[in-house]
Amino acid sequence: MHLTHRRPLCTGLTVLLALLAASSHAAAPSAAPPPPAAAPAPSAPEVNAQEKELAALEAKISALKQSQSAATTKANATAQQIDQLSVALEIAELQLQQTLSTITAATRDIDQLTVELDRLMKSIAATRSHLGQVVRALYEHEQTTPVDIVLSTVSLGRVLSEQRTFETLQQRAVQLIAQLRQSQQAAAGRHRELAGRRSELERLHTAQAYQQAALYDQREQQQRQLSRVKQSQADLNMRLTEAQQTRREIAQRIFILRGVDLTTSLTDAFSAARYAAALTGVAPSLLLAILKVETNVGANLGSGVFPDDMHPDSREPFLRLMAKLGRDPDHTPISRRPAAYAGWGGAIGPGQFMPETWEQHAERLRTLMGKDVPDPFALPDALVAVGIMLADRGANDPARVVEAAARFLAGPNWAYHTWYSARVLAVADEYVREGLE
Repeated sequence: MHLTHRRPLCTGLTVLLALLAASSHAAAPSAAPPPPAAAPAPSAPEVNAQEKELAALEAKISALKQSQSAATTKANATAQQIDQLSVALEIAELQLQQTLSTITAATRDIDQLTVELDRLMKSIAATRSHLGQVVRALYEHEQTTPVDIVLSTVSLGRVLSEQRTFETLQQRAVQLIAQLRQSQQAAAGRHRELAGRRSELERLHTAQAYQQAALYDQREQQQRQLSRVKQSQADLNMRLTEAQQTRREIAQRIFILRGVDLTTSLTDAFSAARYAAALTGVAPSLLLAILKVETNVGANLGSGVFPDDMHPDSREPFLRLMAKLGRDPDHTPISRRPAAYAGWGGAIGPGQFMPETWEQHAERLRTLMGKDVPDPFALPDALVAVGIMLADRGANDPARVVEAAARFLAGPNWAYHTWYSARVLAVADEYVREGLE
């Protein structure tokens, strides 16, 4: 009985559980979705490619940042250079105005000296005429014998009066001779002064032409710089200076004077400069630099024609010098007469001396060099002549080198032309670095 009773109970439980399960399914309309499957792990090649891409992006970002920084730096540097050029341009314009003012003053001095010289020459001519009359009167008196005087004279008083007149004429003749000598010496001095001022004027005109060209170059350079700023270009090219030219020539072991067709070895040029320095006491680097700058300032050097390009006062000294040197004046290179302003050419040799200036220094050159006929076309002779002129202007004193170089160009107006000294000393420094001291 017991066993039979239990079997239905189990069966009822089973049915009850089935009913409960069905009821539960009816209450839940749908089952929750299964969780997504995990993504498969990337392969090693995919990881490497991703790292390379990230590294490339980082490199591009870094490069862009560097370019941005560099562009800012370049823009600032370019702006600063333009500001510097603007200041340099203003300075160059003022220096040009100073040169023009000095040229005006030198021209005025030359005109004044010319008038004074004309007055002296007229005075000399008048004195000579008066002296001629006195000498003729003395001659006529001396041709008269005492007997003739007594016979032709009414009284003894007349005889004594004639004698006093004779003595007065003698005294007057002595005075006129002294006056004539004094006037001739003054005229010679004025001639020398006039020649010196003309020489200074020609150098000033040449410097003016250089300054105008340099000013034009600076303006062009400023425009190029402004254009480069607009184009974001940072490679700015500065105009070549004599110092840069000199540095290149030193590297090539040559010495060139443009415009006078002179090229020699640097060793020979240094030897000539040291020789001139030993005779004049002026630093060899300064001597060579003066020649370098003097022949770099224009393209008209050595292309002139005698006598057309030479001042009339320079022609006779030039012909005398050519005769002594045995050169043909018609085929000897001289500087050309400038076309841009009223002036004269006629300068000769590496030192670009006017013939009368060379003639004035010829005796000192003969004494110093022991050479019968110093040659302005020979480099050693030209350097010695430059040394004499610089020494006369104080170049032996290191404290006056700037003044001496400026005086070489502009004479008494040197204080307005220290820019020329700066150019010369910049070139001289290059030679000093090479061992020319």
